[in-house]
Amino acid sequence: MNNEGLLSGHHHGCTKISTLHKSRRLIIIQGRANSGKSSLFNAVLGRKDLIKTSSKAGKTRRLDFFRVGDAPGKLILVDSPGYGDRGRPEWGLLFDSYVQKRKELRRVYITFNARHPINDRDQQMLAHLSRTLFEALSTSWASSLESGNPRLPRITQIQPVITKADHLPASTSEARLVIDRLKKEVHNALAKLMCLSPLVTTLKMNPPFGIENIRKNIVEACGLTG
Repeated sequence: MNNEGLLSGHHHGCTKISTLHKSRRLIIIQGRANSGKSSLFNAVLGRKDLIKTSSKAGKTRRLDFFRVGDAPGKLILVDSPGYGDRGRPEWGLLFDSYVQKRKELRRVYITFNARHPINDRDQQMLAHLSRTLFEALSTSWASSLESGNPRLPRITQIQPVITKADHLPASTSEARLVIDRLKKEVHNALAKLMCLSPLVTTLKMNPPFGIENIRKNIVEACGLTG
């Protein structure tokens, strides 16, 4: 089965996170408001309106859960509120709680608009995300030591995704400079152990560029098979 077939999805949403999906593999998506994360992952899942999109920043105001595949599902995709000027502290607390407590979390995808350089809010978010994942890693390791059965915990990695690459300069060399700058800025802000090399995407091409790479990335992260 191809990667698109593996990632066909059905949607449900919920704000209570304490009793959901205790045995399913999870990925979570995050990004600055209006960075294109909803449109991107609709394309990844082969749907047009599974994840609601809006031109108004701050549309997502809770954690929305998407079961991928027929019940009980192959994995759960978690769409989190975007950060930035429209973000709210309680949304960040909800995101942190989910990232810290979910042992099933396999990867965090964070989107960046190719048109915009990394700003202070991006830097703060990336540094905070690194700390949060390290704290979860340390807590898991300490718990295994206390249980008398020490076990190295799985590292939850961060996958940066550069969106809207069609807005890059027409010149290949100039576009490469912009992409390389973004990649360097992201890597500098993240813990190297957890940060994967950024993927580049655009939905304006036919077929959309980079979508299959993200599908392969999710399949790899979650250990999915046909």
